[in-house]
Amino acid sequence: VQQGEAPAVDLSGGSGIIAQAIWNQLDADTLCDRGVLVAGDPESCLRAIRLHEATGVDQLQFLMATETIPHEKVMTSIELFGKYVIPELQQ
Repeated sequence: VQQGEAPAVDLSGGSGIIAQAIWNQLDADTLCDRGVLVAGDPESCLRAIRLHEATGVDQLQFLMATETIPHEKVMTSIELFGKYVIPELQQ
């Protein structure tokens, strides 16, 4: 599926299968752009958080993928989040 195109989905299998088919066709960039995932560089994270804020969400819980990402990268992500994202949210 190209960006901006709707995924083609076979609707004959019921809603659970339909939802799974749609989910399987979405890539991480699309999920981030839509605010489903908060991931990427600090600017990308702030954009996704602002999407939630615009709908009235005032609390989010963040998790790092500590099982699949090397410890050093997780620590860098936490540092970047604390240095660039949190201060923007405190304004």
